[in-house]
Amino acid sequence: MRNSAKLKKTILVHGAWLLAAITSFVLGSQLFPSGRNAEEADGMSAGRARGPSGQIAGSSGVHGGSRAGGEGGARVSGAGHSQGGGRVVPSAFSEEDIASFGELFRESSSPIDRRLAFSRLLEALTPENAELVRVQIAHLHDRSAEFREFHYAWGAVAGEDAIMFGADTKKDDMSPALAGWASANPEAALAWFKGLDMENDARFDSVLVDRKIPAEALRHGLMRGLVQGLAASDPNTATQFINELAATDQKGTEGMMHIVLEAVLRTDSPAEAAVWAENLTGDHLRNQAMGRVAGHFAVTDPEAAAVWAANFSGQPESSAVIGGVGARWASKDPEAAIAWLNELPEGQGQNAGMRGALREWAESDPTEAGGFIQTLPASPMRDAAISGYSRRIAWENPRAAMGWAEAISSPEERIETMIGVGRAWRHRDASGAAEWVSSSGLPENLQQRILNPPRHPQADGIRATR
Repeated sequence: MRNSAKLKKTILVHGAWLLAAITSFVLGSQLFPSGRNAEEADGMSAGRARGPSGQIAGSSGVHGGSRAGGEGGARVSGAGHSQGGGRVVPSAFSEEDIASFGELFRESSSPIDRRLAFSRLLEALTPENAELVRVQIAHLHDRSAEFREFHYAWGAVAGEDAIMFGADTKKDDMSPALAGWASANPEAALAWFKGLDMENDARFDSVLVDRKIPAEALRHGLMRGLVQGLAASDPNTATQFINELAATDQKGTEGMMHIVLEAVLRTDSPAEAAVWAENLTGDHLRNQAMGRVAGHFAVTDPEAAAVWAANFSGQPESSAVIGGVGARWASKDPEAAIAWLNELPEGQGQNAGMRGALREWAESDPTEAGGFIQTLPASPMRDAAISGYSRRIAWENPRAAMGWAEAISSPEERIETMIGVGRAWRHRDASGAAEWVSSSGLPENLQQRILNPPRHPQADGIRATR
């Protein structure tokens, strides 16, 4: 199953940017007919650039009038090129064609024309003409989607050459190029990265010496690109690599694993993603991943997600898993989610699920949700329900929310909830919150946690929910 899933992922990854080129071909053949009918179409597309041969840039024809697959050379896309043992098919596009596509991409006022032109540039891309194609997109910010897509495509067809080109530029070319290489040839890209000795490699001098970028910062950026490509090719390989980094106390591994998690959620079924998350190592990382997967699972199939999550009742990950399912299910069907949670064994998992479910229910129907809480007997589950409910309504009615929070029996849950409600109140009405805090009787340290919170609420254990 994993082999077939890996093949599916690889196809999807390369197909993601290839799809634009295919779409361009189909639309181009309809909107910009070649040959005799091109002149008739010109009246509808007068603003579109033409190649040297007179054909419109979006046309399915190529320079010199040869068709795809004809005597003029096979038209290929970036995904059709290969490096390291594969035959590189020459581009059917001339330098003049590429320049025309670039001009249209840069100057057209039509977003459709620009996308078609960019698709043609990717379609024209080969290792031999990559630098010429890059000239056409050099004006882009290095965080733009097209800039990164181009370098991803270049890395996929040219590997190390595409990466090292970026060493002499002032933009972030190298990371997306390594991502593309890792998606196309994960073994080669991984071996290259592990063998890096940038401080003793003169090719990196322009980055490390001239631009004064610290070697550790450059390595981290490359590492992110590598993980993105590995995750697209095979999440298991990416996970193993991250675990190796974590074993050496490499900083940023948690963020790297989130890259893999996003790839898994995009390409695997919810059940497959759940198995992947269960097999992760590291309690904190595993819990976070399982919580995300649980919520994703519940969106697509809440009943199946509930069956899976129930297996973790009483386990360390129960709060993340049951909490994730409870919240997501309640956003669609709160009554069904509450009925499921009531059947679970008492404990942290049930409480977390109820907290999340009442938060979501309060958003869709605060009156019904509040009425339900009134029916609950005093218990940790009721405290959790009030916590979720009050922290949500705090954004609309903070004073009422604080009244609910003060009714929580558990001192720890009550303090945490009051701080959360107070912070929401401060965002909504700073003067009103300050007035309440000053008369609340709360200890000074708790008052400061409301009025002067850290930049990241999780830093002091407060769940940031809205």
